Amino acid sequence: MSGGDTVREQFSALQKQQKERLNQLKEKSNKKKVSTVDASVSMNLEVDSGPFPLEE
Repeated sequence: MSGGDTVREQFSALQKQQKERLNQLKEKSNKKKVSTVDASVSMNLEVDSGPFPLEE
């Protein structure tokens, strides 16, 4: 078993956790009708895309 396999497994597990957490946040915000959760999530996505804004 190579090191790359374990990294890939950990990465996919992490992605799965993030997806589940996003779904939970969406359900909560839908129940409470609160937009602050969605705002913070979208801000996190913007940060993940990098320090520079994409040129349109």
